Amino acid sequence: MRVVLARFDLFTRTAQDSTFELREAFLKKLVVYIRKDRFHPKVVGRVNMVLFLVAHEPEDELKETVLKFARGRRQRLPDSASPSLLLTLARTSLPSQLH
Repeated sequence: MRVVLARFDLFTRTAQDSTFELREAFLKKLVVYIRKDRFHPKVVGRVNMVLFLVAHEPEDELKETVLKFARGRRQRLPDSASPSLLLTLARTSLPSQLH
């Protein structure tokens, strides 16, 4: 957990690196780790936020890979997961980054 928190800036910079091959390898590995629950529950929200950086991804193939993963995760949420629940989840991971 501490490694992820200490290196979060590196995660975000790697996801936006100018080399496509590096971005692709990193994001695909990140998706695999998220799928296999390899991250501590307290940092999952923060790690998921790295995936939002794909909105600026110039390569459609990589962007579509991550979007497909995100859509699949969204479908796995329970029906009771309302926008307010999603907002609450975002609030729990955002304030710590603002400091």
